[in-house]
Amino acid sequence: MRDANEVRTGKLYEKDAYACSFESEVLAFDGEWLTLAETLFFPEEGGQCPDTGEIAGFPVTDVQIRDGEIRHRIGGDAEKAGAVFRPGTSVRGCVDREARFSNMQQHSGEHLLSGAICRLGECNNVGFHLSSREVTVDFDRPLSRELLRRAAEEANRFVTADLQTEILYLGEEARKEYPYRSKLDLPGIVRIVVFPGADACACCAPHVKRTGEIGLIRILRAISYKGGTRLWILCGERARLQMEEEHELLVKTANGLSASCAEVPELVAGLKEENQLLKQQLKAEIRKRLLLQAAAVPEEERSVLLFEEGLEAASLRDAVNALTAGHGGICGAFSGNDREGYRFVLGSRTEDAREACRILREAFAARGGGKPDMVQGSVSASREELERLLKGR
Repeated sequence: MRDANEVRTGKLYEKDAYACSFESEVLAFDGEWLTLAETLFFPEEGGQCPDTGEIAGFPVTDVQIRDGEIRHRIGGDAEKAGAVFRPGTSVRGCVDREARFSNMQQHSGEHLLSGAICRLGECNNVGFHLSSREVTVDFDRPLSRELLRRAAEEANRFVTADLQTEILYLGEEARKEYPYRSKLDLPGIVRIVVFPGADACACCAPHVKRTGEIGLIRILRAISYKGGTRLWILCGERARLQMEEEHELLVKTANGLSASCAEVPELVAGLKEENQLLKQQLKAEIRKRLLLQAAAVPEEERSVLLFEEGLEAASLRDAVNALTAGHGGICGAFSGNDREGYRFVLGSRTEDAREACRILREAFAARGGGKPDMVQGSVSASREELERLLKGR
């Protein structure tokens, strides 16, 4: 039983998600997009990226649903492809089996995890994206770390239980009596993927036959997103490879610290604290040196500019205040270098510092502003250019 409004191209992937090769009749080819009577290629749909592979030796670079048909974007020589994909011709296609199975692991694992989160958190799954690089899932309420831990634990128990996957096609009346998750209010016949006792969700994508094939479900990261929560997850082989990489990095870090893996967090926290303290001490020394430079400038110099790297805005202001107390022209402090540019503070007790800022804007497209006695901003120019322009006023 099928909905009369469904896609007209035969969906071979619904009959066998594990099949990787097929033959089908060419219906149309416009030099780029190929339409077949039926296909094993899953199109971009439901948040999932399309299958990849080849048809008649030509790479399939994209698969989309257009005007009620599944169309395959064909790469390679268009003229040669046109000679092969003549309407009525039978062609053989092959789906990338490894990529397909990886997507099946991710999507089935996401169903189990989302089902657990929605039960425990009394929330809704409102977004899903599955690509070859990442898997994200969105929920409509904030979720605590403890709730996510429990949900991941529950979902992995269902993986271990090796549940048999069921696919149901239910009409509107039947669905009224059948509890399932869905992001949309779908009309007609709806395909529902069921993991008995764990989850039931409307879905168009291929899934594993048994949950044991998922292998592992991991939550990598969680952030607040649009008033709810966004998760990054990985399942199956992708999760295993990620764990391998993380373990290698941890062992490498531990070896570098001459410590065990268990000691790494405490040692890293200590190094971070020590580094922060050293940064503060360095900033204090740089500030002290800048103020000493300001005090050493001969009183007869009217305009004075000081240059130093690694200064904060407060230190720049302190230096300018020290300079303007003993010098009557435009005084400035610059932090940065000729390659990356400078942050600056300019001040004067006798002139309008905003005029100096205007000159920098006109000459170097500097950004900034302030009051007559002090301005601050940023500029991309060399020290020589800045000194020549400001001291030569």
